[in-house]
Amino acid sequence: MMSISSEPPHQTTPAPARSRAEDARDALVLLDDLGRVSRWDDVAIRLTGFDVSEVVGRPFPGFADPAGGVAVLLERAERVGWAEAEGGLLRKDGTRFRVQAVVTAVRDHAGKLHSFTMALHDLTGYRKARRTQRRARLAVLHTQRMKSEFLANVSHELRTPLGAVLGFSEVALDSAVDPEQRQLLERIHANATNMLTLIVNLLDLAKSESHQLEIEVTPFDLRQLVRDVLTAAASRAHHKKIELCCDIKPEVPREVLGQPTRLAQVLSNLLDNATKFTDAGEIVLTVALDPTYTGRDALLQFSIADTGIGIPADKHGIVFEPFVQLDGSMNRRHGGAGLGLAVARQLVEFMAGEIWIESTAANSGTTIHFTLHVTLTPDEALTVAPFADCTVLVADDNPTERRLLLELVARWGMTGIAAADGSAAIAALRSGSIDGQPLALVLVDADMSHRGGTYVLEHLERRPRARIPVVLLTSPQSSADLLRYRRVEVAGYVSKPIVDSALRNVLSHVFDRTRSRRRA
Repeated sequence: MMSISSEPPHQTTPAPARSRAEDARDALVLLDDLGRVSRWDDVAIRLTGFDVSEVVGRPFPGFADPAGGVAVLLERAERVGWAEAEGGLLRKDGTRFRVQAVVTAVRDHAGKLHSFTMALHDLTGYRKARRTQRRARLAVLHTQRMKSEFLANVSHELRTPLGAVLGFSEVALDSAVDPEQRQLLERIHANATNMLTLIVNLLDLAKSESHQLEIEVTPFDLRQLVRDVLTAAASRAHHKKIELCCDIKPEVPREVLGQPTRLAQVLSNLLDNATKFTDAGEIVLTVALDPTYTGRDALLQFSIADTGIGIPADKHGIVFEPFVQLDGSMNRRHGGAGLGLAVARQLVEFMAGEIWIESTAANSGTTIHFTLHVTLTPDEALTVAPFADCTVLVADDNPTERRLLLELVARWGMTGIAAADGSAAIAALRSGSIDGQPLALVLVDADMSHRGGTYVLEHLERRPRARIPVVLLTSPQSSADLLRYRRVEVAGYVSKPIVDSALRNVLSHVFDRTRSRRRA
């Protein structure tokens, strides 16, 4: 349906935007007070095919619109000043074409109707352009969808043989092989893992572009998910001698409703990116809960902070684009296709979260933050009973890991004493107590650079009557000789990076066994 519109009565001329006469495609026609044509310009001749002699002195030829044609337009213009409509205009050959007609009433000084002006704007080219644009857009969308579907299919087909390569290489690594063969197998496994990560990222990028990502809301153990992701990321980090730390704040619930697979992939991509661009230092994953949210809705806050190369402020936007790296030398040095952050952003936004970067300059480190909305489930494990008040020695040469461990033992009702290396740990062990409180447990990093776990265990071997339980904090690179150390009983092992639930389980077991021995 076409409509006739008008301005209030006091406006007797159309707004400048309404006038089409200045456009080369617009015709300007004058009509007398009875609606007969008095002027017919060259554009009107070109558009309709009617010559001046064929229309002047006669009613306007063949304008039709659903509201009633020229008569209704003129009546409305006479009454309120001007009127506008879209309709079909007759050509001399009998065909019609679409025009927009704007009619203005012209009055003399006494206010008596004198004539009408009519501007006619040809809509044929506009509509044709719109149709062409729509067809082009549909073609682009079809091409993009076909590309995404092809990429998804190819990625899926590649994952199957890669899974076999990874599986068989892991089996071979677990068997008895000589050092040279082990090195070759480790390279095969590492490169296959990198390729599988690239394929998974490509698959998710393709799914995101073709709007095929599926929502999978399910209850899951958040702390266990974080632990699993960190365990998978630990090998590469420790291989580069980077300390990987985890700080899950005490208010963070254990079980939530959300999308665990997507969250795990985001964390994995961000940790992999941080490891790739960090040559020394540490990476810290922090999980917190936004205190402003109440009820069952919650906002989780994640951050991954590294001590790597940093990202200049003017580059923060582009690093989230697919296949983009800050410069070509990074690709040659660090590898990768520039997909990790792009996929992480798309997955976070798919889960209605936000992601951003905090980094000011090169070599200043980078912190990537993202948020995630989840639904809380009834969680009976949000608060845990503390251990009995006792003193624990924490020996770790990484200050961040040491601080996190001290916070954990304090949260569980214990007093933590810090030692930055094996020598400081032995000095505390020699005293046997701190401020009059006997040592109940020793947490020692197996891989301290200066007088590490072996040194502490050897000291305890020479003091068999001390019988202080020792828990070793190990990593994938821990010495096999240390892990097989049997001359001193090791009460428990906890793999780095430390997740609070894993450490608490081990400590519970150690303290239960210690109490049982005392009763015996």
